[in-house]
Amino acid sequence: QVAVKKMGGGNSIKFWKDVWVGDQTLESRFPRLFGVSVQQDNVVREVGRWVDGEWRWELLWRRNFFVWEEALMRNLMEVISHRGITDAEDRWVWKPNEAEGFTVKSMYIVLEGVLLPQSLLNDFESVVLKNISKSAVPSKVCALAWQLCLDRIPTKENLCRRGIVRIDDSLCSLCGETVETSRHIFLHCRFAADVWYHVNRWLGTMVVLPPDVMMSYGQLVGCGGNKKIRKGFSIVWLAFVWVIWRVRNDRVFKF
Repeated sequence: QVAVKKMGGGNSIKFWKDVWVGDQTLESRFPRLFGVSVQQDNVVREVGRWVDGEWRWELLWRRNFFVWEEALMRNLMEVISHRGITDAEDRWVWKPNEAEGFTVKSMYIVLEGVLLPQSLLNDFESVVLKNISKSAVPSKVCALAWQLCLDRIPTKENLCRRGIVRIDDSLCSLCGETVETSRHIFLHCRFAADVWYHVNRWLGTMVVLPPDVMMSYGQLVGCGGNKKIRKGFSIVWLAFVWVIWRVRNDRVFKF
């Protein structure tokens, strides 16, 4: 619903099965006509041709129409009559921001409105996720941080809940001392805690490890004396998260 194909030459958009005119497929809108079409899997360009510089639709059917089906056919032709193909390529369009295309910020707005109703987030959590989405880091880093804050990364605890990992194989991949949860591996694991200590020493900040990852972000960024420093601290926090997760995955998959 947020990424749709915009038709150009009609070489990759299926006439019946893709959304290219209106807000639903022609198959859904005209199921009776779809059932008697012999072009059910054809792309748009194959359902017509150019005649003297004018595009003409040529729909083929398995049988003649019943009288009541003729009205459906006229309705279909009215729907597609104002649409034709061009010399341009078919392309994907990001509907939330067609002018600029896909951005992390626009994705954040979609996720916040659809997947994260405000009733599920307090003001602090909303601010943290919004600030992460605005950070000057690659989108894959933002995505990982979002997953972490929402406890959606595949830690051993989460994999165990899904029945993918056995309970006796759920210890932390870095320290091997306790169950690998999101909070543990990024905050309370002695390996991660030692990295946090050196990061804070380098930044000249003094913080106590908080109980959860969102608070750790807010705590570190809050140490910034001005907007520029806070943006920098945000990048440092995201870099820490990315590196810890990469190291963790190396331990799991390469050793």
